[in-house]
Amino acid sequence: ECRDEILRRGRAFAAHATNARDDIAGHASSFLRDGSRVLVHGRSRVVQATLKAAAKSGVSLEAVVVNGADDCGACVAQELREEGITTRIIADAAVAREMEVIDVVLVGAEAVAENGGVVNKVGTLTVACCAR
Repeated sequence: ECRDEILRRGRAFAAHATNARDDIAGHASSFLRDGSRVLVHGRSRVVQATLKAAAKSGVSLEAVVVNGADDCGACVAQELREEGITTRIIADAAVAREMEVIDVVLVGAEAVAENGGVVNKVGTLTVACCAR
């Protein structure tokens, strides 16, 4: 009985999380305009869903994906290409130089604190400072 309840709640939480991701992506994609260059830092399901939603709604954009030491940028770029999104990979050291031509920066969040602080992968603060 206890096991069944834990499984039921786990499934409900997973469904809620998936719905929330889709809702966020739907809202966020409305901020992306045709011809936008979007810098993507990190591997975030919400960010990827946002870009996919924009592309499915007919928005033509270029994803500029940051590739760091963990090489996750290459995976993100491949997944976006498979969705028909024009993608370019840059080294994390090139973020400041690239920022001149970027219209939007999207980063994921490992966690969000009550005060609005975001915990994400190494390099996110540098990306944010360059985007300012």
